[in-house]
Formats: sequence, C-alpha cells, structure tokens
Amino acid sequence: ASHVATYRGVRRKDTQARRLRALRPDLRVTALDQEVQAVPLGRLRSSMILTCLDSRVSRRWVNQAIFRLGVPWIDAGVQADGLLARVTVYLPGPGEPCLECAWDESDYAHLEVEYPCGGTVNTGTAPTGAPSGLGALAASLQALECQKRLFGTVSRDGNREAPGAGQEVLLDARNHKHYVTRLVRNPDCRFDHETWRAERLDRPPARISLQDAFDLGGSGKGEFLEVEERSFATRLCCRTCGHTRRTLLLQEKIDNIPASGRVCPGCGGELMAPGFELLERLEAKAVSAGQLRRSLHSLGFRPGDLVSLESAGRRMHFELGGLGE
Repeated sequence: ASHVATYRGVRRKDTQARRLRALRPDLRVTALDQEVQAVPLGRLRSSMILTCLDSRVSRRWVNQAIFRLGVPWIDAGVQADGLLARVTVYLPGPGEPCLECAWDESDYAHLEVEYPCGGTVNTGTAPTGAPSGLGALAASLQALECQKRLFGTVSRDGNREAPGAGQEVLLDARNHKHYVTRLVRNPDCRFDHETWRAERLDRPPARISLQDAFDLGGSGKGEFLEVEERSFATRLCCRTCGHTRRTLLLQEKIDNIPASGRVCPGCGGELMAPGFELLERLEAKAVSAGQLRRSLHSLGFRPGDLVSLESAGRRMHFELGGLGE
C-alpha cells in the first residue's frame, strides 16, 4: 500500500502514524482525529479497509461505507474472557453477506453500547481486560488476511488464487481451537447492500453552489439531494423561550458551531436544531433562491462527501472533489 489512513481509536491519533512511518519511511500516512463515521466516504476509497473498532455504531457505518464504495473490509476483534481472537472478511458485491446480515433485534437495540479496548472512557464502561498478546494475535490474523486479499495465495498446482468472500476466522487461544465460518446473505437484512457508481467531481464544495448540485442531473434537473447518514437542519429553536430562526445547514455544521455563536436574540439561551426540523433529503422546490446560490461548503459539505441526487425516480451519486488540495 502506498497510503494508509488511521482514525481515532486510541488516545493519541499520531501514535499509530508514527509507528507506521518508522517501519516504512516512504509510506504516506494520514492521521485523522475523528470518529470513523464522521469521515467523508471518499476518504475511505482504497484497496482495503482494516478496522479494530469498539462500537456497533462504527462497525455498522463502515459496513455501509464498504458496500457504497465497493471496497473489501477486514474487521478484527477480541473477547478477553474466552481468549478469543476474531477476523471477519466482507467483500461487497451482488448477493454477498454484510455485517448486518447476522444481526437480530437485540443488536440494533444495543447500537450505542461501546466496548473500549482499555483505559478510562467518558461513558463509564469498563475496559475489556484483554491481554496485549490477544490483540496482537487478532492483528496478525488481520494482516495475513489482508496480504491474501491483496496478492492472492498460491495453490498446490502453482496457480495464484484469491480466497473466498464472506468468511470469519475465530481462534480460541484458551482451548487451542480454530473455527472458520462461512457467512451467508440474509434476505431479510435491513441494509440494502447497494454499491454506488459515484462520479468524481473535479471541484471542491467551496466551488459548487447548491444550484450547481441540483443541476448535476443534467437535463433531468435534480428534485432531491441527500448525503449518506447526514441530515439537513432547516430551523434553529431556543430550548428556553421557543424563539425560532430559519437556516439551512447540515446538522454536523451546527454541532461544530460554538455555543457563543448560537445565542438566542430573545433570551440569550442556546439555539438548537430539534429533530422535527431535520430532513434526510433536501427538496429543490422547497429551497429559496438565496439558498440555492450558497456554496456547498457553507452548508457543511466536505471534500470527499458522496452526494446523492434523485431525478424522475433515478438516483445518481457524485463524490465532491478537493481531497488532494
């Protein structure tokens, strides 16, 4: 690999990056101090995604991302009390299984539960207590699976072949047992398993107006616009006096505005974006002329975001440029 991106999973985002640079000085490493679900989808476009995550929310987001992008995913995990090390391989494609194919209602009910690898966390959940050797075992299995997926394996007759898709490898270090499970597609899975063919744009969000975005549909002008797993806020409300103010921003843009910038002019309270004022997709005819002239950047769009446009029942997908700038 010529490029590796690391995301916040440890206290210091630069720790893994420094280690990688020490091992391979020629390797270009980008360390991002943010949750993986806050990363624009375009940044995850790669030959392979390897993860070691501590929450169902993050795993679910990566699961959806790899199908949207068509990128193979190798996930690793440990269970301390049984000395178990696990590696699961997902290869997105027609009829292929995903993470959610194995989920039931209890998994969705516990989406917000975090499972930290160690240390003190704000949620108050306890560390797993897993020994470092168990994590190293899972990481070694993950590295071997990555090598096999990237370069294939040599069969007895000397031919190079790629391993099969949808498999989970589990090592029981306590009882010296090895299990391999073949994953199957669940026809009742909640996730749609769609892989998008996104057209890459050469312009960053700062150089694309909202009108330009709706016009990406060509002659069939876009009717609806959305960004995967992100919502548009159309109004800010004061939780104290009920004062409201019209706006148009992606919710994350509002969340990143300091409280001092969201002061209610009536009572001095804090303006918030209530859930009933959040839209999963933006309708062109409901947007004012002034809002259409605004840049996507001013609305909270980022380089690498995947924008979906619907026109006459047809959906199109575009990746915003600017990642290399």
